[in-house]
Amino acid sequence: MNSATAALEMTLRLLGIGEGDEVITSAYTYTASASVIAHVGAKIVLVDTQKDSLEMDYTQLEDKITENTKAIIPVDIAGQLCDYDRLFEIARRKQALFHTENPVHALLNRIAIINDGAHSFGATKGENISGSFADFTTFSFHAVKNLTTAEGGAVTWTKDYEAHGFDLQKLYKTSILHGQSKDALSKMQKGNWEYDISELGYKFNMTDINAAIGLDQLNHYDENLARRKEVVR
Repeated sequence: MNSATAALEMTLRLLGIGEGDEVITSAYTYTASASVIAHVGAKIVLVDTQKDSLEMDYTQLEDKITENTKAIIPVDIAGQLCDYDRLFEIARRKQALFHTENPVHALLNRIAIINDGAHSFGATKGENISGSFADFTTFSFHAVKNLTTAEGGAVTWTKDYEAHGFDLQKLYKTSILHGQSKDALSKMQKGNWEYDISELGYKFNMTDINAAIGLDQLNHYDENLARRKEVVR
């Protein structure tokens, strides 16, 4: 996508989160973590950090969950991964309050954990890497990040939605390209010019040039990371 902000917003929309809903996030973060909540029409609920920590106060978080809470957006500040085990424990304890009419969100059957991983690309905890903890994780490829496309973002997820009949890659792709059923390359193929607008979408796609930069960066990521570590030593 063209930014991590777009990835966050489209994930909220994918889960049907909007007016009348509440989304909890950290008070210590960049504005995008909260602004996307307002963009979809939901209520922003802020939780302060723990004392002497970059992580949100999980006790305060649990106290702020209501029957309207649909998602929690924990933020991995400076690459420090949040306590996802505890976040899922809280979501499970509050499961009786949860309700949704959105079929994708219903597969989780609880509050969604959507990680703002703008700072945590490549971060690890134990043998697991950022992107494998939360239900959804959004990454930033802005110019200041350790992997960049100059500007851009991406989203990963952990559940096999396709096994339940939902092709999330296609759903995201359609939504971020004005609801078009075909992208530009597909439409350029002989006899394939006709396409449908299947929904009221957005112009949130990453450009091919940005994507090419990102693919090259990704191919050299481990090599560049090792070189940076050597410089730090």
